Amino acid sequence: MRSLALLISLVIGLVHAAQACPHDSAAAGPAPKKLGTVSFQNACSPEVQAELSRGIALEHSFWFGEAQKSFEKVAAADPQCAIASWGVAMSLVPWLNAYPDAATAAAAQKALKAADAATKKSPREVDYVKALHALFDGYTPETALPHMQAHADAMVALAAKYPKDLEAQVFEALALVAAAPPDDTRLVHQHKAMAILGPLFKKYPNHPGIAHYITHACDNPQMAKDGLGAARRYASIAPASPHALHMPGHIFIRLGLWQDDIKTNLASKAAAEGSKVAAESRLHAMEFLEYAYLQAGQYDKAKAIVTEAGTIQASDVDPRFAGYAGFVKARFAMLLAVETQDWAMAAKLNNVGYATFGQALIALAHAICAGHTKDVARAMNARKLSTRSTPARRRTSSTWRRRRCATRSAPGRCSPAAISPAPSASCDPSPISRRSTARKRSSCPPARCSPRCTSSAASTRRPSPSSRPRCRATPTASTPSSAPARPPTPPARKRWRTSTTRPRRPTSRAPTRPASPASSAEAQGTALPSPSTTSSTLMSFSTGGAPTA
Repeated sequence: MRSLALLISLVIGLVHAAQACPHDSAAAGPAPKKLGTVSFQNACSPEVQAELSRGIALEHSFWFGEAQKSFEKVAAADPQCAIASWGVAMSLVPWLNAYPDAATAAAAQKALKAADAATKKSPREVDYVKALHALFDGYTPETALPHMQAHADAMVALAAKYPKDLEAQVFEALALVAAAPPDDTRLVHQHKAMAILGPLFKKYPNHPGIAHYITHACDNPQMAKDGLGAARRYASIAPASPHALHMPGHIFIRLGLWQDDIKTNLASKAAAEGSKVAAESRLHAMEFLEYAYLQAGQYDKAKAIVTEAGTIQASDVDPRFAGYAGFVKARFAMLLAVETQDWAMAAKLNNVGYATFGQALIALAHAICAGHTKDVARAMNARKLSTRSTPARRRTSSTWRRRRCATRSAPGRCSPAAISPAPSASCDPSPISRRSTARKRSSCPPARCSPRCTSSAASTRRPSPSSRPRCRATPTASTPSSAPARPPTPPARKRWRTSTTRPRRPTSRAPTRPASPASSAEAQGTALPSPSTTSSTLMSFSTGGAPTA
């Protein structure tokens, strides 16, 4: 009772403070329905603080649909509240799950324009809106990652400008994890996020975003143990959120804690079913449940999960994750067949109706089945199925190259020609060795050169013989040359040896053997060695072409 009275007095004090300073209000305190404790200073009306606090807490737990509704309620009650429109744009981003598509970017731009036009905003709130502008201004799905990096850079600057703003530090960590390149094995962004969130977690143990983003940052084999404490805590911070109940499973499954994974995802599945929304949260919890059941040997429960997944329609999933339902349903069937080694089931899997990744999973199941049953025809058919998604994989690969290039420069400055310059008609600038790939590549001379030619003049160290350029300028009709052409190199002369051991060098000079007729040698198209050459050798060709000592 004493703690309850203290909490009530604290809330009343915050309400009075908000009424006294209407342009410096704080959406602070516990969000409704056990979503955690957040604090966000803003210039909006005191009447909308509770709903704004709920929207921030929902956003931290990735309950995007409900967060968007909360921010839209705030904007309707206080049209000049800039941070409400910012929240709408934030809730449109499927953070850490996918990149925004073109329609999502257009809707976010509309919300940001409303935030720009709103009058109730502090300079700090203006910086929040500008940071999100860095993500969506000029955004295209092909340049998603560099724009994510631009937003992360803006949030890093904002957090440095307002060091006492807790939400700025938390959203900075989220931006860093979201901008992490998928091929970064050093996990630079994840370690930066942990350096921010680790101390904050000790100071603010009930903040939903801190525990949540620690779990995401540590969702990898190298850092999984570091996120175990936050993962266990997060489920108790926001038990009303299906995603909050599910997230500990990401760490549990990394560490092989199958029973813990089953327990937390059963709770997440029940919360998603009780809320009557967020079918993707229910599917995601079932995805983890199937894998944990299979690893624990509970095959009947895994089959029940697959059967139940067939009753969920793709239309029940949030449009932000339109392709997720098809992918996860293909994964359900493929994983059950492979993990239980039911090759008859694997052979019957059909990839019709699935998107690219779903088709790839079915093709993988067919290939594994063919390997175990030694079915060559099925293996060839699996290869044909996999080739259907090859163009998409190639596009994805080029997209990642474009994103990696653009992360090293400002958005829009990385043109396709700068990423992979088209080879000229006279020379292909591809490297001749892996070592030379790391060096700064340059184009070949304008003269005709070898198909595999790379200049290593920019290298600071002497290249190995295998990576030296194989380029030689030769006169052409369009490029006259004053120097005469080099004569062709004669073919290497064959040497014969009658013994596997190296013979002892003679003490005296061997007499010169006279040149033999060119009957058989000329018939074979081989030039005979001169007498001066054969005198220094241990073996020579006889008239019949057989080796003689």
